Amino acid sequence: MIPDPQERGAFGALNAVLVQLRRLAYEGVEGAELADLLDLVEYLPRLLADDEDRTDEFRKVLVDLVARRTDFQLALDRFDRPSSPW
Repeated sequence: MIPDPQERGAFGALNAVLVQLRRLAYEGVEGAELADLLDLVEYLPRLLADDEDRTDEFRKVLVDLVARRTDFQLALDRFDRPSSPW
């Protein structure tokens, strides 16, 4: 779980990640690279659903994504500074 107030940021970050992955796919990024990124991303919903506080782990995944591709900076920004609407 990601407790309030970070929960809104977590959902905003997840949205940004999915939008970015779709953009990369349309741009023709190699399938193997997309698969590697998705290996990280598939863990995010589990962290949201866990009974334990997984805020730090959720953020670490986002930091790892940004380290691989700076395209994911918006996701980290949304997590660190939740706003409404996205």
